[in-house]
Amino acid sequence: MGAEAPQWLFSSFVDALQEIGATASRAECEAEARDLVARWSAPERTAHSFRHLINVLAHIDELSASVHDPDILRVAAWYHGAILDRTPCTARDELDPSATASNCPDLTRSRLEGLGVSEDVITRVLELILTISRHEAARDDTDAQVLVDADLARLADSPRDFKKYCENLREEYHAVDDLTYFTARRNAIRRLLARETVYHTTAAQEWEDTARANLEVELLRLEERIRALNPDANLDDTDDDDAPVVPAVRKSPAVDPGTRADEDSLPPAETVIIKRKQLKKNQAAAAEETPTTTGVLPVLAPVEEDAVPPVAGDDDDASSLETAIDALNVP
Repeated sequence: MGAEAPQWLFSSFVDALQEIGATASRAECEAEARDLVARWSAPERTAHSFRHLINVLAHIDELSASVHDPDILRVAAWYHGAILDRTPCTARDELDPSATASNCPDLTRSRLEGLGVSEDVITRVLELILTISRHEAARDDTDAQVLVDADLARLADSPRDFKKYCENLREEYHAVDDLTYFTARRNAIRRLLARETVYHTTAAQEWEDTARANLEVELLRLEERIRALNPDANLDDTDDDDAPVVPAVRKSPAVDPGTRADEDSLPPAETVIIKRKQLKKNQAAAAEETPTTTGVLPVLAPVEEDAVPPVAGDDDDASSLETAIDALNVP
């Protein structure tokens, strides 16, 4: 049995909810945090686990210097893995990314409405959850870029930890046959490597070389396994229909996140307008007790794999992160 989740973790979630305008009591918000921790701690979660949630939250803090609404990012991070649907999708070409993430946003909307969060904020949280599922953020949305980079930070783990993560990911999709899994995973890695940069934000660029090295090693390993299962597999043609590659995106000059462009004028070539939408938030109820923390996580020592709360989610709730197994878009 793992250790009980620390109280500061629940307090940080409650603080973030109140910052985004939740009108529910602190007791109700903390109960929601405990339910989410139970979901993230389900025993079948070998890759998208409670440890992953804490790592994403910590990396949001690390990258938050350019963020407009960090608490909205924190809440989106908590909910983006509330449900994990491991059902394999076979019709990749017909896949609608918004459909594969439908269960998690449905749960998120229901829960946030119940906690008294405004429609504006709920819509933004759902938009961010879908962005994580695609692992690609718009060039004008710096907040979404931070969230995606925080989720992909694990790609820059040490080679040993990254290899263990890949093994855990395979175990999480144990119902998928080897050839389907290896091919889908190879496609996802090739898409990431085809980008000009894996990471969107300047602060995350220091992870770039390590992440690419890890991905290239895994790609070679996957191709060896695919050839062993299917000696006739064509893995040399990078333009084949089975593995579409996302074209590299040209990087734009750095833009001050605090600046806004005139909405009536068109930007010059290669200029990015940073998205900054003022969200209408409900007025949070007066705190019933003095908050014990801010929404920022304390600096922690690495979390052991088994250091999770002794709780499990419903058997019917499998886990949400990037459920399209056909593309296996779950770095």
